[in-house]
Amino acid sequence: MEEYLQVSAVIDWQHPEIIKCAHQIALGHQTPEAIAKACFEWVRDEICHSVDYQMNPVTCRASDVLKHKTGYCYAKSHLLAALLRANQIPAGFCYQRLSIDDQGAPYSLHGFNAIYLPEFGWYRVDARGNKVGINTQFTPPDEQLAFKTQFPEEANFPAILAEPLPLVVESLQAQTTWDDMLRHLPDISLDAAQNYGLLSMTLNYRSLPEQLPNPNAQGAIVALHGWGANCDDLVSLTPLINLPNYQWIFPEAPFDHPMPNGKMWYDLQNLDTDGLAKSCELLSQFLEDLPSLTGIPLEKTFLLGFSQGGAMTLDVGLVFPLAGLIALSGYLHIAEEELQELADEAFPPILIAHGTLDPVVPISAARNSQKVFESLGATVEYEEYEMHHEILPETCDRIHQFVLDHQ
Repeated sequence: MEEYLQVSAVIDWQHPEIIKCAHQIALGHQTPEAIAKACFEWVRDEICHSVDYQMNPVTCRASDVLKHKTGYCYAKSHLLAALLRANQIPAGFCYQRLSIDDQGAPYSLHGFNAIYLPEFGWYRVDARGNKVGINTQFTPPDEQLAFKTQFPEEANFPAILAEPLPLVVESLQAQTTWDDMLRHLPDISLDAAQNYGLLSMTLNYRSLPEQLPNPNAQGAIVALHGWGANCDDLVSLTPLINLPNYQWIFPEAPFDHPMPNGKMWYDLQNLDTDGLAKSCELLSQFLEDLPSLTGIPLEKTFLLGFSQGGAMTLDVGLVFPLAGLIALSGYLHIAEEELQELADEAFPPILIAHGTLDPVVPISAARNSQKVFESLGATVEYEEYEMHHEILPETCDRIHQFVLDHQ
């Protein structure tokens, strides 16, 4: 995380005026989230967007943006990052590729920020500035950015960069007036995005309790939501499962779902094998990094998933030395032939719980999962309930006991 706190020629947060401004904004706010919100709203509302206000000069360096009180979206993101870093809040840079006139080509990059919040992980915000048709807000974990993609050649790049793109910096430094800059907006084609590091991804998450690492926790439970939900979806399980000495982590799937604020691990409607592979890679990396985040070894960590999250649990979780796997209304998306290749592995104990009336994932999927894992020598605890695609209090009681038995 240190790279997202660094000072640089562009993000010159150690400049006396930036430090002074950052501390003034933070005054009276006690938490990183509150300070981050105050910094975001100050840059959004107090720094004029160069085009909206037709203001010169074209700024780039954070201290210059503060001095002249104006900047393009990129420059405003540079100042916001500097103010956050001056308050010891990690901040990075994100980009979209958007149509300049909302009609298709030509295209340009749009710049904004990601802020690391202890309770939510990385959270993206856009301090571009509001006007008619644009309403950006700070409402974690829900994003409220300035623009959405609508054309095939547009993109919402997932990468969170520690420094602004050199191409953007060069464009800002090469122009002197706002209208010159408007005629020379930086752009990167979709084919070239990988070369600029714009396609790397990470998983956002929520944590309960929010402060990490948690020295009082005796174990951790990582809960994966289902298709169309998000990292908030399973938070309501925590009091029902009633394990107050456990740290809960709620990762959020990386891909957008058509439902408002919905996410998915992969597209169920289009047999998205590439999306599945990417989510498995990201979740694997998340689990590898988890002990350094929570202070809790994987051997004391349970992986739980509902529906599509259950399928992810029964795939990625198999090769980690976890305390146990819990699949609720889940299914196997990994081929049985692939599982046979893991036959010599020592699988974590597995709890499968499913509803006999489930209209979304039929009970036959759960029964097949039980059969396959038992044939591979795994320890499987299997429960059926007279329920639909849901989680009942009785299921939560069973999860509680499973964790206690295998902690």
